[in-house]
Amino acid sequence: MNKSYATLTQLKSFMTNSVTGNDTDLLRILEDASQEIDDICMRYFNTHEDTEIFDGAGTTLIPNIDILSISAINLDMDGSGNYAISVPLNTVLLYPLSGPQRYPKTELKFTLNSGLGYWASGIRAGVQITGVFGYGDGKGATPYYDSGITGTVATTSGTSLTLSSEDTIQAGHTLRIGSEQMYVQSVSNNGDMTATVVRGQHGTTAAIHTTAEIYIYSYPGPIVEATILQANRDWKRKESPVQAVVGSNELGIVPVTKGIDPDVMKKLQRYIRRQLI
Repeated sequence: MNKSYATLTQLKSFMTNSVTGNDTDLLRILEDASQEIDDICMRYFNTHEDTEIFDGAGTTLIPNIDILSISAINLDMDGSGNYAISVPLNTVLLYPLSGPQRYPKTELKFTLNSGLGYWASGIRAGVQITGVFGYGDGKGATPYYDSGITGTVATTSGTSLTLSSEDTIQAGHTLRIGSEQMYVQSVSNNGDMTATVVRGQHGTTAAIHTTAEIYIYSYPGPIVEATILQANRDWKRKESPVQAVVGSNELGIVPVTKGIDPDVMKKLQRYIRRQLI
């Protein structure tokens, strides 16, 4: 699956020197930086739509991935691999319940009148959850916004998305059109208003779209900033595999610390998922 937590336009605007003719390499570096951030934080910030399996638990289920919304829960109470018990969603509470940090959801508990109380306790792979997983933007269950433009693609395999307007969609964006996620690899700015996309991303299925509203996925500001900063440092390192800085007094000096940049780590600290021991 393809993803970037920042766009090519954002990276190029941040860079101290103008870079032309390297869009493919720059986007790859953004994608690599996004994966590095996932690895450090032990979570992913894109959203993935799927069915996930978790070990059974007592009164509180703490999944090892973030949850944005749930469409079905089933339990395997005897370890047979048959998830025969369907859990009514109105008997499940998703925590945090409220407050500015109520997304993503990180714990599940039954209501007092659920009649269950335990999450297939003692059963390996005893819980099956279908839903939308990932951190998202940290603000809601649908971490995307209306772009204000529409898109058309005539087939389920086509990779050329016709846009109703230019200057909105950027390389590195993940789009939602209908129930499908698409990843933007490049955008034509020569007047033909098209974007080259990768179809059916993150657990979704490619479909035909005719002048359908385009939504753009968003991520927490510090994650976007960390992605841009790390990608910029990664790009600069190729210019200076030995030196600790590149640039000049006139154009600006950029530190090129090897490995993950310390400034990036500062931005990521609050997002690192704490593991239970």
